[in-house]
Amino acid sequence: MFQLPIYKFQTDSNPLSSLNLGGQFLNLSSEFAWLAVGLLGVIFLIASFILVYHWKKFGLDKLVMTKMALSYFSVSAVLLTTMVISVAIYLNSF
Repeated sequence: MFQLPIYKFQTDSNPLSSLNLGGQFLNLSSEFAWLAVGLLGVIFLIASFILVYHWKKFGLDKLVMTKMALSYFSVSAVLLTTMVISVAIYLNSF
């Protein structure tokens, strides 16, 4: 008689723990991680000032430029906040 193999699934609460991604590839010190966040924040501020300058100088319709600036800074603030929260969670996971 032919019998199929029986598979047992692991009931691990963390599915990524078997991949060992945290300890092998991404073992960052907290100073380095916050330095990277700070540098990205400075780059974001410089790029934002450049964009604001060009929006004010070359923008044709003030209402459209205001809406664009508000949407840009809103999305950027959400992404920057998400990055800071992700780094904080990552550093507290060890």
